[in-house]
Amino acid sequence: MKDYLHKYDLIHQNQIIRSTIERLGVGVSITDPNQEDNPIIYVNEGFTKITGYEPEEVLGLNARFLQGDNPDPIKFYEIEDGVSENKPVRIRLKNFKKDGTPFWNFLNIFPVTIEELNQSFFIAIQNDITEDVEKEMELKAYVEDVRSLSTPILPITDSISVLPLIGRVTEDRLTTLMDSISAHILKNQSDYLIIDLSSIGNVTEGIYETIRSLDQLLSIMGSCLILTGITPNLAIGFNQAMLDFNKFHTYNDVKSALAQLTT
Repeated sequence: MKDYLHKYDLIHQNQIIRSTIERLGVGVSITDPNQEDNPIIYVNEGFTKITGYEPEEVLGLNARFLQGDNPDPIKFYEIEDGVSENKPVRIRLKNFKKDGTPFWNFLNIFPVTIEELNQSFFIAIQNDITEDVEKEMELKAYVEDVRSLSTPILPITDSISVLPLIGRVTEDRLTTLMDSISAHILKNQSDYLIIDLSSIGNVTEGIYETIRSLDQLLSIMGSCLILTGITPNLAIGFNQAMLDFNKFHTYNDVKSALAQLTT
């Protein structure tokens, strides 16, 4: 009687689990590492909705086919190594649907041992995060565009270059500025670099230390730093940052600086 009840409980539990998996809003596939090439032995409805493949089209295949003809080798081996070492894998990678449409898959793979069968399987959870990744890429491209547009170093003459700072000055942007300015001065051998501060927005404390470092760097490189467009708030910031404002070459605007430097 106990054996019967135990068997009944197992069947009942399995039905509940299977019904739950079928209704999940994510893709679920199960593979059998005890068979050659760890083939898929089960997929739920979510897998079909995400990939477009019906169960009969994928059962018996290794799930790597979703990576297409040119899989990312690093991510490919990360999955292979995790499976061979019987370890969980969490990874974001590009997959392809049945119709060839690419999508971004946030994949979770983990081993599960079924004691009643004395056997291990791998369960893979597929999440289509294409929309999130595309937004992330668009934002990254937008930030790069803004950064490149807002930090143009303009060679005015053979000896003078101008950098108009526009927008919000962040720590990340300051680091980029240092690299860009160094490369520009080395390439163009400018005697003077005019940095116009009249159009910047919010200013972090790091800008004052960056200006100090730039002044020292340009001096070593044989160039001179000129500052224009300094507002009263910026002047106060110089004093608060313990910078000797009077040691810098300053002008009201770029036009005034150029008039003085080109005479």
